Amino acid sequence: MSSPISAFPNPEEPLAKAEIARRINHMLAGRKLTRVEAGKLLGIPQPRVSDLARGRLGRFSLEKLIDFAKRLGNDVEIRLKPSRTPRLKVA
Repeated sequence: MSSPISAFPNPEEPLAKAEIARRINHMLAGRKLTRVEAGKLLGIPQPRVSDLARGRLGRFSLEKLIDFAKRLGNDVEIRLKPSRTPRLKVA
């Protein structure tokens, strides 16, 4: 039986999305926003905020999650460096 992560052709992307979503949800919880208020801040309807909170990340692109992080007042950096084994990492 294969692990769920190996079902993805690029397993680093779902892991990066999960980490970004975790941080976004943590920031939203820290602000004590309702899902309606969070939706207004992120520019999405409340049901999509629920998707985000429940980890239904297939409904969000990596770019959209980065946009949410920026809307919450964060700088987002993407670094490229040579690697023997290319991967995507959220630091």
